[in-house]
Amino acid sequence: MLGASAAPLLVALGRESAMMSFIVFGVASVLSGVVSLWLRETRNAPLYETLRQQEKAEEMENRTEHT
Repeated sequence: MLGASAAPLLVALGRESAMMSFIVFGVASVLSGVVSLWLRETRNAPLYETLRQQEKAEEMENRTEHT
């Protein structure tokens, strides 16, 4: 609902300056990425390069939990 209410404002802003709409979306994207680092699910979680690395880490985690 927030996006639906902000969309007409962004359209009006884009008519004034085409670059401003890109700046707003860029800032929103970067800000949401940074904020996601503070979520409980992602805080201090390693960032894996491949799914295989993540699977190996999860297997090791499961082994330590069961012992």
